[in-house]
Amino acid sequence: MVFSIAGTVRLPTGAFPDGICIDSANAYVYVANYGNDTVSKIQISTMKVVATLALTGARFLCIDSTDTNLYSANSTAQTVSKITTSSMTVSSTCTVSLNLQHISIDSTDTNLYVAAGDTLKKITVSSMTVASTCTFTVNDSSFGVVLSPNGTYAYVAALNANKVYQVTLSSMTTTGTCSLGASHNPAGLCISPDNSTVYVGCITADHVEKIAISSMTVTGTCSLGAGHSVYDICIDSAGTYLYTASYDANVIEKITASSMTLLTSVSTGSSPVTYPRGITIDSVDINVYSANYQNSSVSQAADLIPAPVGTHLIGSYL
Repeated sequence: MVFSIAGTVRLPTGAFPDGICIDSANAYVYVANYGNDTVSKIQISTMKVVATLALTGARFLCIDSTDTNLYSANSTAQTVSKITTSSMTVSSTCTVSLNLQHISIDSTDTNLYVAAGDTLKKITVSSMTVASTCTFTVNDSSFGVVLSPNGTYAYVAALNANKVYQVTLSSMTTTGTCSLGASHNPAGLCISPDNSTVYVGCITADHVEKIAISSMTVTGTCSLGAGHSVYDICIDSAGTYLYTASYDANVIEKITASSMTLLTSVSTGSSPVTYPRGITIDSVDINVYSANYQNSSVSQAADLIPAPVGTHLIGSYL
């Protein structure tokens, strides 16, 4: 097994990258830099920034299935921006008037779903207007959002309420709730390809919870130890492995999804601290990318099992 840092991109000091996503062609990684109000486009073949867009409040990102449009949830600006990836320019904007967190797009590129205050907002892509709202309890603080592959549900991590909500997309109503217990602070989410299981990273509880969609109950836990603070999580295309952005531990951790056991981890750097907060994986399940908030960098972690003959791992570009 080879799981190691294969490349690093340094961003400007104080960029504080947070949200991150990758295109389906595995050609570019995009990162929202919350500290300096920009979005960076990184070419994977060279691991270098090739374009930068100034965008106030940019924090979380998603990309459509054609890799044509990137969407940015701009937290403090309380807007969602539609960005043409080829030119890295904003083509339209939706005003939401609430602080925004994670954002997802459906498989048909028709609607966006964004965590906004204590709500989930549905935005029509064609008009970039808010179409409907699912409202949760006051002070729940919607944070993470993931959509089921079959397009039926959204799952929302309520940071302050220590819950994960199931929202039926056709009606934009809450149809299920999983209570995680006090002091979990659920954040990033991912879902299995077969629509059966949601996984949520917990900041304060320092672990990952496995939730059965059929019952909306916890069926497994991977405890990572004190001081790990899981801000974000992603899953491979087969639903076999999970990868975490473990903020306070300065590591990416790999978990076997079926048994919820920690398999291995790789450091993103601890001197100085890196504090990874966003994570994404490419479509061929080889490279994982983390947005490292504190030292303003993006790490490429190569996960080869085993390493194919002739594989070349990209080095660090500073």
